[in-house]
Amino acid sequence: MSERSITRVQVELVTWRTGGAPEDPVGLDEIAEEAGVPATIVKELLALGLAEPVAGSDPPVWPRRAAEDVARCVRLARDLDLNGPGSVLACELLARIAELEHQLARLGRPPPGSA
Repeated sequence: MSERSITRVQVELVTWRTGGAPEDPVGLDEIAEEAGVPATIVKELLALGLAEPVAGSDPPVWPRRAAEDVARCVRLARDLDLNGPGSVLACELLARIAELEHQLARLGRPPPGSA
């Protein structure tokens, strides 16, 4: 499956699960509900910089896709026995790798190790 297909499936999953688009602004409690974790954990991960709030929002709201990021972060923390900052760093690095692979694909070059 290509990267574009995976991204499309993830976006459709978020829309199906939540009934909204990934860019829709949501509050902390809604992120917690959609990610399936307590609000205290969401608050900690967001405070560590996992997702940025929508500019100018008061009270703060985040893009709906933050719920997916929180769920991924919690899974990494559980599966790899990471603390909060470690799981946020892992998520950031995985996102950066995906971004670089996307750029390579746009240039028509396969990602390293895919040959």
